[in-house]
Amino acid sequence: MASTEAYTIDASTSDIPEIESNAYSLEYRVITTILFVCCMAFLIFANGLVILSYALKKVPRTLSYYYLSMLAGVDMSIGFAMPFNIVSSASVQLSSSTTYCLMETLFTMCAITGSSFTMLSLTIDRYMALSSPLLYVAEMTQRRYIERTLLVWFVPITVFFILPLCWHNELDETPVKTCFTLYILKREYTAYITLPIAFCNVIGVAFTYIPIISIALRQSRSIHASQPERDSEQSRKMRSHVKMVKTTSMVLVPYYAAWIPWCIFASGVVYSQDSYANPGLFFTAAQYATFGVLVNSGINPFVFAARMPVYKAAFKSLLRCKTGIEPATCT
Repeated sequence: MASTEAYTIDASTSDIPEIESNAYSLEYRVITTILFVCCMAFLIFANGLVILSYALKKVPRTLSYYYLSMLAGVDMSIGFAMPFNIVSSASVQLSSSTTYCLMETLFTMCAITGSSFTMLSLTIDRYMALSSPLLYVAEMTQRRYIERTLLVWFVPITVFFILPLCWHNELDETPVKTCFTLYILKREYTAYITLPIAFCNVIGVAFTYIPIISIALRQSRSIHASQPERDSEQSRKMRSHVKMVKTTSMVLVPYYAAWIPWCIFASGVVYSQDSYANPGLFFTAAQYATFGVLVNSGINPFVFAARMPVYKAAFKSLLRCKTGIEPATCT
């Protein structure tokens, strides 16, 4: 990686047409505004159902459901951050303001990384439930609420909000002169902190999930083999854990489909001096891959509704849907 001094020299020697070509075009503003509005409505509505289901006690108050509701809360906060992204995309003045760009970027980045760390915590929780079912405690207490919340949010707040708040670029010192995440943040910060943590999170979830799948398959076969014990309390709990694992698997597929492309494209920009000083294909791809990360935050509630009857019933209750032999109808 080039040093900060080398980056500054490259940025200052960029010609004027190149800098202007990276400003927000009218087409980019229209497209991103439409995408942001759609994502905002999608995230707030879908995740709002999950949060209300937990808040109104329509789902069990267990650790797993708390992580799911926390995941929904984080994802919904991303939706509430969208108006700032919309204003930034539509306004030339604000898109060139370092202060506005920094706060907009850090809030969104903190929420997105919080979502990622919640996913990791949920995966570890599933591993603990399956690997040590007799020692696993699902019930929540006030102390456990505080501990789990601090555990999830410590890194997103300290590393992805406070640190870049004190260590960032001025937009007029960057090659693009406009608000983009990869440029408002220090190149060294993105290269040595953001991307490594993102890759470690993705890899950590994968490596944690490999033994989870193995245990779930083994216990699933054990449940089917022991027919006389199918109605026992232990067997019922195990079936519940196995079903939760399958649900988490469906959540992880779009998670990887969204995060891996962004990490690859962002790496193509940050780890290449030429791509960083002269934004091109990787830069454009990284910008639009960000919307995949945002959309992924709204998919989870639909997975819960499809896989978990307790959520399906809670959603129908919140939407005032009536169920019976006939298809569900909403009032």
